[in-house]
Amino acid sequence: MKRFLQVLAAVAVLAVLCSCSFRLRGLDQTSVTAKYSSIFLRGDRSSVLYEELYARLMTLGLPMVDQEQEGTVIVAFAGPEFRKSLVAVDSRSQDVEYSLSCRTVFYFIDSAIPETERRPARRTSGHTRNYFNKNDEVLASNNEADLLEQSLIRQTAEDIYIQFLRQ
Repeated sequence: MKRFLQVLAAVAVLAVLCSCSFRLRGLDQTSVTAKYSSIFLRGDRSSVLYEELYARLMTLGLPMVDQEQEGTVIVAFAGPEFRKSLVAVDSRSQDVEYSLSCRTVFYFIDSAIPETERRPARRTSGHTRNYFNKNDEVLASNNEADLLEQSLIRQTAEDIYIQFLRQ
């Protein structure tokens, strides 16, 4: 009987959560789709970041347009910029740590705001990957640097997408 009451209580809690429209805060797509009729992505069209962002924004179901028009939100970015640096060397110079950093500036513009009044808040997405005992020659020979850059770009695209949903 005690077990039955525990299961009944768990089902009741689930029912209450479902009836209250429980959802993750800040990642609700309906506010974006209700606010805008289309999306204009501004940035380097030949970059991998553009492709990643385009794919994520397409999941919203809003049409992607090639120019600013009424009801459009502009998602703009500059970058990514990559920087490689030496982070640390141990006392015996046997263990060397390198760092690959990625930085991208992005912002959102609502086309309903007149151009003279637009002052978009510029935001920055930055990520770093560290790796040991692999200099540029080793990374170039085994394609590892490209894989690191790709993971940083995917993470940046995800950051921009999440910030877009939270605006």
